[in-house]
Amino acid sequence: IEESILFEKALQSRPDYLQAQYDIDSAKTDVNYMENQKKPKLDLNATLGYNVGSSDGSQSRNYQDYYSGALAVSLEFPWGLQKDKAGYRAARMALDQSEIRIEELESRISLEIRSAVRNVKSSHKRYHAAKVAENLAQEKLEAEEVKFENGLSTSYNILQNQRDLTDAMVRLVNAAIAYQSAMIELNQTVGVTLEKNNIRVKEENR
Repeated sequence: IEESILFEKALQSRPDYLQAQYDIDSAKTDVNYMENQKKPKLDLNATLGYNVGSSDGSQSRNYQDYYSGALAVSLEFPWGLQKDKAGYRAARMALDQSEIRIEELESRISLEIRSAVRNVKSSHKRYHAAKVAENLAQEKLEAEEVKFENGLSTSYNILQNQRDLTDAMVRLVNAAIAYQSAMIELNQTVGVTLEKNNIRVKEENR
């Protein structure tokens, strides 16, 4: 299990991290808006018209077609500059806090994945050991039954080996449950529980 791959997958899947990314994008938008509020605004407006000439029949005087236009320039300086600066500082602080939170979240996700992977690996080893022990107990019981059939063992030994096999089977079941629980925890940590179970959430059209 590659922790780096799981970490990247978590950054793409975990709702808390996606929300943190959205908060940063929103904070950046606020910073850009407040920064623009501090700047002067220059507007340039131009109009262009075409006029068709006309003639005066009484004087037989012709008028030529001509163009007309206008150009207007407006420059606005923001009033209340201290208020705009304060708004920008507040937006900048909110962005800094969002960036700190997402860095802390990334560190926590990395730690959670490392712990979950370690738990999966140790649980898998315990399951493998329990499986080997269960096989050995089964073989030991079968060998004891052969000896009993040949008059070389007692019913007490058979019962004792049956008990040992039962205990080994119980330990194997518990190890399997622990391993499955560790895998579930890992999937939850990465944020792929629905994906692993082939569950698709259908969005309702409104």
